[in-house]
Amino acid sequence: MKSQNSTVRILNILSILVLSIVFIIALYIMNNDLGLIEGLNFGPGQYYYTDIPGYEKIFFGPNTINIGTDHPFFFFGAFFLWVFICFKFLAWM
Repeated sequence: MKSQNSTVRILNILSILVLSIVFIIALYIMNNDLGLIEGLNFGPGQYYYTDIPGYEKIFFGPNTINIGTDHPFFFFGAFFLWVFICFKFLAWM
């Protein structure tokens, strides 16, 4: 039992050490702007589409999915109502 406790303690220390190293490396990368495309300084998430030539036509073209309504909150509300009903049903089962 004592051997198992010392193994768990060592694994905990290793996990904290690895997490700390990854956190420090991430801060270093963010601070020095490493990994960015030169001249393209976008906000979060926007850089994914910049490497695709003509991404506007692909993602915002006539064949893209469009809910076809002026009231999208109604559909979002219906979706969340459906999720709530399914959750209650599964909790009941």
